[in-house]
Amino acid sequence: MESVKCTLSMLCTVLTLIAVTTPAITETKFGVKVGASSSTLQRTSSGIDEDQKSLWYFSGGIFLRFDLNPTVKFQPELLYVRKGARWEDSEESDNYSASYKSEQKWEYLEIPMLMVITPKTNMSISPNFYLGPAPAFLLKARYDYSYNSSYSENGYTYNNSFSYSGTIGGVRNVDIGIILGGGLDIPAGDGLITTDIRYNLGLGNLYNTSSKIHHRCLSFLVGYRF
Repeated sequence: MESVKCTLSMLCTVLTLIAVTTPAITETKFGVKVGASSSTLQRTSSGIDEDQKSLWYFSGGIFLRFDLNPTVKFQPELLYVRKGARWEDSEESDNYSASYKSEQKWEYLEIPMLMVITPKTNMSISPNFYLGPAPAFLLKARYDYSYNSSYSENGYTYNNSFSYSGTIGGVRNVDIGIILGGGLDIPAGDGLITTDIRYNLGLGNLYNTSSKIHHRCLSFLVGYRF
């Protein structure tokens, strides 16, 4: 419920901003972008687990850019993003070895609403910096686990392996984050190649429990603005 209230509050703020600035819009552009995201999960009380590793996956979608003036832009986006984390470990001795791998994968339809600042330069390449809320709507949340072991004795080798997967239960359908990032716009043909790097600080609790677990996501995106 807290995530929903926070999301609605941010949406109202952004919509109010759009209503106020709409008369000042001088130009509207459409674009597409794709890239990769590296994500982890963080507990508010204990930080990131030491054994946790980043989960890398594809991200991509579409965006609009509304020019409010030569320096300030508003850029809403519609992105597919997979977040989560993975854990893996192994042990080995003279006659025994074992390893496991576990992943949590949360797939979202994310709607960043970014205020973009484009400083004036004398170069054809234009830098930009942006900040804004990013409500995200859960498409699905799944886990995968696999285990393999091998034991040798008296000339015989015994192998054991199993895996299972399923849906993560007790989760919230709406998450909210704050995006901070920057990039470059590079002239290409009739449009611009866009590059950006962004960090998404998750604010919403992912579970319907008192445990405070949040997403942390770093994304690298390349696109084209027509």
